[in-house]
Amino acid sequence: MARYRLKPDPYRDTDLHVAKYEPGKPLDDLLAVARRADARAEAAEAQLPSGAVLVVRFMRYPDDEGPDWAVIEPGAYLVYSAPDGNLLDTDEEELQTFYDRLAGE
Repeated sequence: MARYRLKPDPYRDTDLHVAKYEPGKPLDDLLAVARRADARAEAAEAQLPSGAVLVVRFMRYPDDEGPDWAVIEPGAYLVYSAPDGNLLDTDEEELQTFYDRLAGE
């Protein structure tokens, strides 16, 4: 897992926790990112005819009627946005454009 921070912006201070999805590799870092949004989050690979995807199940708020889902394509990143409490996906280009990787991460 890596951490990124939004490039300098006087109006926002955003830290991200990020893990890259690579089919067939251990899901530990991806699950650690998902569990920042919900301690009970689950993650599993699903095999579709077009290839593998990562499926993440989590509750955005404890009183939600049902779970939220994130589907991550191979080579994309599962991202937890600290201030928003959201899980989302992104790619390398977007990370490099808008975020700086924190030293030692």
